Amino acid sequence: MIVFYLMTEKGYVTLQNFVEVYGTEKITYVCSARDAQMETDYFDRIRQLCATHGIAFFTRGEEPARAAETYAFTIGWRWLLPSSANLIIFHDSLLPAYRGFAPLVNALINGEERLGVTAIFAADEYDKGDIVAQEAIDIVYPMTIQQAIEKVAPLYSKLVNTISAAIIGGKGVAGTPQRESEATYSLWRDAEDYCIDLHKDAERIKREVDALGSPYDGAKLSLNGEMITLVSVEVCSDVTIEDRDSHIGKVVFYAEGYPVVVCKRGLLRILDARKSKTGESVLPLKQFRSRFEKVDRPS
Repeated sequence: MIVFYLMTEKGYVTLQNFVEVYGTEKITYVCSARDAQMETDYFDRIRQLCATHGIAFFTRGEEPARAAETYAFTIGWRWLLPSSANLIIFHDSLLPAYRGFAPLVNALINGEERLGVTAIFAADEYDKGDIVAQEAIDIVYPMTIQQAIEKVAPLYSKLVNTISAAIIGGKGVAGTPQRESEATYSLWRDAEDYCIDLHKDAERIKREVDALGSPYDGAKLSLNGEMITLVSVEVCSDVTIEDRDSHIGKVVFYAEGYPVVVCKRGLLRILDARKSKTGESVLPLKQFRSRFEKVDRPS
């Protein structure tokens, strides 16, 4: 009756909750795929969950054709599917805002105080389908991406279970057109987008570090010609820096044993930073006169 196309922790948690509520009889099969960009992609956990409960499981590209009358739910899915009939997509934003890619990451970077999930019908243009249902939560900062995922995951389960109840009960599912005047777009991120720029406000840089962290690849800077990953930073009270623009990225002093770095506006205390290739900590710094810079050519 229902097919699941699942990736990420949100997909895993949603399937787990669905089985607890409805059992396995309503699941035709589950399809998943590996994600090399994620530290933990949950492919193996989703597959093991299916094996434990006797649910048919397929890797992307190996799944059977889906009957037109069968509903399909996609969570964390990044590819087009052969048929859009009865296809419901679950998106990490309150559409029509943040259509597109990495909406949760970009919402955190922008400091949005309200996060949500939207269920929509598939459409010819991505994320433009009619809205079936939405759920939202208010958040406060600081907020890491992992914390945001954990807060948003229950919203997926709530939406899936609500929509499933209508399907199973034979009531059908209806949608409402989106308001195009309120649409915004969230673009895909590549390696260059992980390279942060200290020529910004320290508060925004802090949000970038938190939003790009585990399970993603982490915010990158260059330290003495070597690429490093910022794991944890803290905003400090600003001080007056003479000729500030010439000294962005330099260590101004240490606070409680940690280097404090000059930003365009504000200061950042580096609590945890590691060499990107080896994971080795770069703290304490080998020399006080150190300068953190944007990575020129990420690899």
